[in-house]
Amino acid sequence: MNLKTKITNSFSGKANNYAASAIMQKNIAEELILYSSEQIKTSGNILDIGCGTGFIAEIIKKDFNKGITQSDISPEMCRIASAYGITICCDFDKLPFPENSFDLLISSCALQWSPDLNKTFSGFNNILKDKGFLAFTIFGKKTFDELNLP
Repeated sequence: MNLKTKITNSFSGKANNYAASAIMQKNIAEELILYSSEQIKTSGNILDIGCGTGFIAEIIKKDFNKGITQSDISPEMCRIASAYGITICCDFDKLPFPENSFDLLISSCALQWSPDLNKTFSGFNNILKDKGFLAFTIFGKKTFDELNLP
């Protein structure tokens, strides 16, 4: 089983309880939104990459009265996040959007799952408009420890 399949299965299996138990992830998402508030206010098209259950879209919808496109690799996470708007189930290394689609890419606690950040950021650059903004948080190497299965 490859890494992306393990990630998909792991998060799909935890989706129903994720929002209740992901306190640290919610706090980090709130800080990222605060940090990105000026870009959120001025952006027309926003993409949340690795949206999980929709923490970021929920806040942006409520606090900024803006729509946001969400994406996640887990079908179950996408199902839950769809309560907050458009949700696309896809791998962030294979985003199905045309070039120059978004003013703001935002990603909280997801990019540590990239096996090749250079490839990931290159793909982001393609869908980000000129003078667009990328805001993200990322965990360190220990995040992968949970996938070291016997």
